[in-house]
Amino acid sequence: MKNILKSNVRLLSVALAFTSIMACTDDDLPGLEIQPKGTVSTTVTSITVTEGTTEMIPFTIATPISKPSQFKIEKVSGTISQEDIAMGDGDTDADTGIPHVGYEITVPAYADSFNIPVTGLIDNLTVECGDQLSESGTYRITAAGVRTLLTPSSDGFLVDVTLTSAQTDFPLVEWTLEAFDSYGDGWNGAAIVVTQGGVSTGYTLDDGNEGVIAIPVQSGDNYSISFASGSWDGEITYVLTAPNGDSWSAGPNPPVGEITNGFQEVVCP
Repeated sequence: MKNILKSNVRLLSVALAFTSIMACTDDDLPGLEIQPKGTVSTTVTSITVTEGTTEMIPFTIATPISKPSQFKIEKVSGTISQEDIAMGDGDTDADTGIPHVGYEITVPAYADSFNIPVTGLIDNLTVECGDQLSESGTYRITAAGVRTLLTPSSDGFLVDVTLTSAQTDFPLVEWTLEAFDSYGDGWNGAAIVVTQGGVSTGYTLDDGNEGVIAIPVQSGDNYSISFASGSWDGEITYVLTAPNGDSWSAGPNPPVGEITNGFQEVVCP
C-alpha cells in the first residue's frame, strides 16, 4: 500500500511539473533557448519617385522565420494623397482591414529580405514651362497583424517620400554651329558631339566649304559638348554659339575633346 502511494505521488508531481511548464510564457522558461522573433531593418530614410515610375525601400531580416508577416504603412504628415501614390501590396490598413486607409505588405515565410515598392501614380496636372511639380509626405512603417516580424522600435521606421510630376515642360534650346572646311569636302568624319543624359549626338558638315547647323539642347539638364576628330582636321574651323551669346571657336586643326559643359538653363517662350 505504501509503495502504491509513493508511486501515485511521483506521477502527480510529474503531471504538475508538466502542467506548470505548459502554462509558462517564453520569458518564464529560464535556461531554455528560445528562438527570438525576427527583426527588420533598413537604411533608407528618404526616397524620391517620379509619376509613372517605381522605387524600392529595401529591408533586411535578421532572423528569418517560418511564417508570413505583415507590415502597415501609414502617412504621418504631408501633401501626398492616397490617389497620388501606391505602396506595398495594396491600400488597405493591415490591422483593421479598412480599404483606402494606408497601405500594407505581406512578407513570405523564410525571407531574409524584402522590398516595399513605392509607385508614383500619373495624374493630369498641367505643368507650365520650366516647372516640375512636387509633393511630399512622411510615412511610418510598423509591424502589423500577428506581428511575427518586428521593428526594433514600436515607432517603426519613418521614411520621407518626395513625389515629382512626370509632366515637365523643359523646351529644347538652340545652339549654333558655324562649320568651315578649307578644302571644301566637308569634315570627313569629324563632328561636334553633344552629350546629355548619357546619350551622345554628333553634328557635322557633310560637304562643302561651310554651313550653319542648329544644335538642339535639352534645357533643364546638364550637357557636355566636345570635338571629335576626323580624317582631315587641319581643314576644319568652327564657331560654336550658345543661346546666351557665349561662343567658342577653334581651328584649323581644333583640339580634340571637351569644348564646354554646364547646366542648360530653361528658356521659355
